[in-house]
Amino acid sequence: MKNSEYELKLMLEKDEYEHLLDYKVSETVQTNYYFDNYVLDVYHHKLSLRIREKNGQYELTSKSKKNKSIHEGIIMMEENNQSISPEEFSSIMKNERNISEFLHCEFSQLKCIGSLKTLRTNLKLDENLPQAELDMNEYNNIKDYELEWEIEKEMYPEVIEILKSLGITLENREVGKSKFVRFIKSLQNVD
Repeated sequence: MKNSEYELKLMLEKDEYEHLLDYKVSETVQTNYYFDNYVLDVYHHKLSLRIREKNGQYELTSKSKKNKSIHEGIIMMEENNQSISPEEFSSIMKNERNISEFLHCEFSQLKCIGSLKTLRTNLKLDENLPQAELDMNEYNNIKDYELEWEIEKEMYPEVIEILKSLGITLENREVGKSKFVRFIKSLQNVD
């Protein structure tokens, strides 16, 4: 299934994360398994390939960055998703099958290069807007906190005002950086 997303992404401090937990609706744990080759072709082409395990279900996703957004902190991505079975996941992880079989991509020698575990909390910050996602991520001895909010473009000013009312602004904050990019940088300090 192919879709586009327009998503606000911003890194949080631990105290901001803990404050936002007051708006919790539900939570789940998920693990992203990232794929690339030894020269990081996927990363260098501004793509990401992952298999996400959540509640015993597996979803293979490829993402490509679209044009730069006019709004700070927004990532616009083209996303392709495909459900796979636990057996298919296992065969990919054991290198019995290559993930490129499922994605029809041109990169060779793709393998799992690591994983990122997320405690995802769904938040209701406003009755008239979609739920936001509050993530605590753990990867390569790093723990970080992130807010993701998939919105329509016209909602951006309202969302920024809601965040300001919660004491969260975009100034002096890392924004718009995907989990995959942060994961890769944690491996090799790649720019």
